[in-house]
Amino acid sequence: MKDSRYPYTYADDFVRSLAGYNEHGTKLSRADVSQIVSKLALIWGIDITKAFNMLADYYLSNQDEIDNKSMLDFQIAFKSIHVKE
Repeated sequence: MKDSRYPYTYADDFVRSLAGYNEHGTKLSRADVSQIVSKLALIWGIDITKAFNMLADYYLSNQDEIDNKSMLDFQIAFKSIHVKE
């Protein structure tokens, strides 16, 4: 069965996790990520689909570590915004 999230959703999630979080959640939208990946593909001299595939493959190979770090980063951002001492 084909995974409809591959490669775009996985690549987007990975790049968005790198940008961090603010009071609204991730700092980058999926549209922002598409623009970034498009420019990177141009710089790297590769097709945009290949760039998304490379990012998605990296994310899938390191998903647990990336997701754990993202969750910790989100918790820190959430606490700094919403928890008053």
